[in-house]
Formats: sequence, structure tokens, C-alpha cells
Amino acid sequence: MLSDAPAGFYALGALGALLMYAAIIAFVTGQRHRKTRYYQRDSNQHESKSDDGTNRFTAVEKQDTPTDSEDQNSYNLERDRYDFITLGIGLVGLIVVIYYTTINYWLYSVTKESLVDVQRAYVVYTGLSPFGFLDVRNKRTPTVQINPVWANTGKTPTKNLRIYVSTPKEIVAPYKASDLNFRKEADVTYTQLYIAPGLTVHGGGKTLSLDDLHAIRDGKKQMYVWGCAWYDDVFPRTAHHVTEFCDVIDAAYFDPKDETKPTAVGTDFCSVHNCADDECADKCE
Repeated sequence: MLSDAPAGFYALGALGALLMYAAIIAFVTGQRHRKTRYYQRDSNQHESKSDDGTNRFTAVEKQDTPTDSEDQNSYNLERDRYDFITLGIGLVGLIVVIYYTTINYWLYSVTKESLVDVQRAYVVYTGLSPFGFLDVRNKRTPTVQINPVWANTGKTPTKNLRIYVSTPKEIVAPYKASDLNFRKEADVTYTQLYIAPGLTVHGGGKTLSLDDLHAIRDGKKQMYVWGCAWYDDVFPRTAHHVTEFCDVIDAAYFDPKDETKPTAVGTDFCSVHNCADDECADKCE
């Protein structure tokens, strides 16, 4: 924090500003003194009496003497030395002020970055939650919705949060990273969400048939699903954020009394596409 900076740091900045101020005042004063020097090279006025008794001023040319020239040269040399010292003091003050300003800006940047890192929103993918229902749009067929669960572990709410989740696809074990397709569907749909700090929401759910989930339970099939969350934090002029996930669904659990009601799914993280912010090379684009 800037308020925690040592007192000597502020004293250094004040000293630099004071040196610059003193140097400017000294230089201006010296220039004025040089102009008003008692030695006048142009003319001198001589007072005399006129015939009518009134005062009369006559300009009389003054001749320089060797002593006068030596005095003037000595004075100029002294003033030049004084100006040089003044310039040096001003330069030192300028360097101190520049140093102080640079350090002050660095401290401000570090403080702002630390504040943002501590207070900003962090959207985290925590897993999949299944929900069984009868799809009335498809002759009341038993269907399962797989809901990605998102949590904001930060201390401020999200801003402009949108989520994309892929349609679950079958994959055959053992699989490699190259077997995973991370291309979005042609009819991309995004889910707009808002997550307050410390809360968890479901967003971007996709459906599976009950037969698919039974096959997964019986070890006959595996499916993978992936997705991304893009969002901003509430602080101005900060970077956009992204969270990516990829899960392989390799187990399913049902209510023992009703096999149309899934209670949980077992997943394994994919070897790729689980990252956040700068760790994500493609930014899920």
C-alpha cells in the first residue's frame, strides 16, 4: 500500500522538489542582480547649474579603466560559477523528482494489481450435476440434463459473464488429446449469467438420453463435454478473463429405487483444456 511506504521516501520527494524550487529562485535572483549591477557601461549623469540657477542634467560618457574591467571580469566569473552551482542543484532536484515519480507510479501499479488480484471475481468450474426429467417435448421420454456448476470464489461480482458448453460427444478409451474436438457447433448459443461473490450457479446445461447414461454406468460408453466462461471484473481497465474446462463422463449413479433419477456422474479431467486466463492458449476462441 502507498500509505505503508517509508516516511523517508516522501521526504526524498519533498527534498527534490525543494532543491528544484531553490535552484529556480536562485537563478532568477542572480539574473536580476546581474542586470542591476552598479557598473553601468552606457552612460552616467552629471548634475550642473544652469545660468538661471536651476538644476541641469548632462549625460557624460564614462570611460572604462583597467581596474573597472578587472572588477567586471571577476564579477562575471563569480556569477558564472554561481549559475553553474545553481544549475547543478536544480539538476539534482530534477533527478530526485523523476526518481520519486517513477517509484511512486510503480508503487501505485503494484498496489492496484494487488487490490485487483485480491478483490476481483474468479469464476471456477467445479463439476457436473445431473438432473433427470421427462421431456414433454419428446413424448415424455426420460432425459438427463448435465449442468456445469460454476462458482465465483472472488470478493466482487462478475460482469458480462457468458458461458458456452458443448454438446456431449462419445469418446473411446484409451483416448488422446488429439481425439478431443474443441470446435464450437454451427448454432452457437451462449448463456448469460451473473454470479455474486461466494455463490454457485448452474449454467450451460446439456441433455443426454437416459440410455446414454445407463451405458456410461454399465461401462459401455464414455462421453466428454467441454466449455468456456468469459467475463470481466468490476475494476476499470483490467484484462478480460476466461475459464475453460473439459470433463470425460465415465461413471453414473442412480437412485436405487428409481433408475430414471440420476444422483451423480463420475468424471475425469481431460488432459487439455482445463485452464484460466493466461494459461489458456486459445482463449476458447
